[in-house]
Amino acid sequence: MVEVLECACIRKTVSPTENDVIVYWQIAPSGEEAAYIILQADFCTTIVGTKDIDALQTTMLLFPGDILLAKTFDASTGGTCRFRLSYKLTELDI
Repeated sequence: MVEVLECACIRKTVSPTENDVIVYWQIAPSGEEAAYIILQADFCTTIVGTKDIDALQTTMLLFPGDILLAKTFDASTGGTCRFRLSYKLTELDI
Protein backbone atom coordinates (compact mmCIF):
# COMPACT_ATOMS: atom_id res chain seq x y z
CA MET A 1 0.00 0.00 0.00
CA VAL A 2 1.32 3.43 -0.93
CA GLU A 3 0.69 5.88 1.91
CA VAL A 4 2.77 8.85 0.74
CA LEU A 5 3.80 9.69 -2.81
CA GLU A 6 5.16 13.13 -3.69
CA CYS A 7 7.18 14.81 -6.40
CA ALA A 8 8.58 18.34 -6.45
CA CYS A 9 10.97 20.46 -8.49
CA ILE A 10 12.46 23.91 -7.83
CA ARG A 11 14.67 26.19 -9.94
CA LYS A 12 17.84 26.93 -7.91
CA THR A 13 19.89 28.99 -10.40
CA VAL A 14 19.03 30.89 -13.58
CA SER A 15 18.84 29.07 -16.89
CA PRO A 16 19.72 31.04 -20.05
CA THR A 17 16.63 29.74 -21.89
CA GLU A 18 13.17 28.52 -20.94
CA ASN A 19 12.86 24.75 -21.17
CA ASP A 20 10.79 22.03 -19.54
CA VAL A 21 11.69 20.74 -16.10
CA ILE A 22 9.62 17.71 -15.07
CA VAL A 23 9.63 15.24 -12.19
CA TYR A 24 7.08 12.46 -12.12
CA TRP A 25 5.93 9.08 -10.78
CA GLN A 26 4.71 6.31 -13.05
CA ILE A 27 3.05 2.98 -12.33
CA ALA A 28 3.60 -0.06 -14.49
CA PRO A 29 0.77 -2.46 -13.59
CA SER A 30 1.65 -6.14 -13.48
CA GLY A 31 1.11 -7.81 -16.83
CA GLU A 32 1.04 -4.56 -18.83
CA GLU A 33 3.86 -3.24 -20.97
CA ALA A 34 2.88 0.43 -20.57
CA ALA A 35 3.66 2.71 -17.63
CA TYR A 36 1.21 5.46 -16.70
CA ILE A 37 2.04 8.85 -15.13
CA ILE A 38 0.19 9.17 -11.82
CA LEU A 39 1.85 12.33 -10.41
CA GLN A 40 3.75 15.12 -12.14
CA ALA A 41 5.35 18.41 -11.10
CA ASP A 42 6.73 20.68 -13.84
CA PHE A 43 7.53 24.21 -14.96
CA CYS A 44 9.03 26.02 -17.95
CA THR A 45 10.75 29.19 -16.73
CA THR A 46 14.17 30.69 -15.97
CA ILE A 47 13.06 32.38 -12.73
CA VAL A 48 14.95 31.30 -9.59
CA GLY A 49 12.61 29.95 -6.91
CA THR A 50 9.94 28.69 -9.30
CA LYS A 51 8.57 25.41 -7.98
CA ASP A 52 5.81 22.87 -8.42
CA ILE A 53 4.67 20.07 -6.11
CA ASP A 54 2.23 17.21 -6.63
CA ALA A 55 1.22 14.62 -4.04
CA LEU A 56 -1.05 11.61 -3.72
CA GLN A 57 -4.24 12.63 -1.92
CA THR A 58 -5.20 9.15 -0.68
CA THR A 59 -3.70 5.70 -0.19
CA MET A 60 -3.13 3.46 -3.21
CA LEU A 61 -3.03 -0.31 -3.27
CA LEU A 62 -0.31 -2.02 -5.28
CA PHE A 63 -0.65 -5.60 -6.46
CA PRO A 64 2.12 -8.20 -6.81
CA GLY A 65 4.27 -7.29 -9.81
CA ASP A 66 3.21 -3.63 -9.96
CA ILE A 67 6.18 -1.29 -10.36
CA LEU A 68 6.52 2.35 -9.26
CA LEU A 69 8.95 4.39 -11.38
CA ALA A 70 10.40 7.77 -10.34
CA LYS A 71 11.71 9.90 -13.21
CA THR A 72 13.18 13.37 -13.79
CA PHE A 73 13.67 15.43 -16.95
CA ASP A 74 15.49 18.75 -17.36
CA ALA A 75 15.85 20.25 -20.85
CA SER A 76 17.55 23.40 -19.51
CA THR A 77 20.77 24.43 -21.25
CA GLY A 78 22.16 25.80 -17.98
CA GLY A 79 21.21 26.62 -14.43
CA THR A 80 20.29 24.04 -11.81
CA CYS A 81 17.14 22.49 -10.40
CA ARG A 82 16.45 20.40 -7.32
CA PHE A 83 14.17 17.38 -7.60
CA ARG A 84 12.44 15.57 -4.75
CA LEU A 85 10.70 12.21 -5.04
CA SER A 86 9.30 10.90 -1.74
CA TYR A 87 7.35 7.79 -0.86
CA LYS A 88 6.19 5.63 2.05
CA LEU A 89 5.08 2.08 1.47
CA THR A 90 3.52 -0.42 3.88
CA GLU A 91 3.49 -4.13 3.09
CA LEU A 92 0.35 -6.00 4.06
CA ASP A 93 -0.03 -9.77 4.29
CA ILE A 94 -3.63 -10.48 3.41
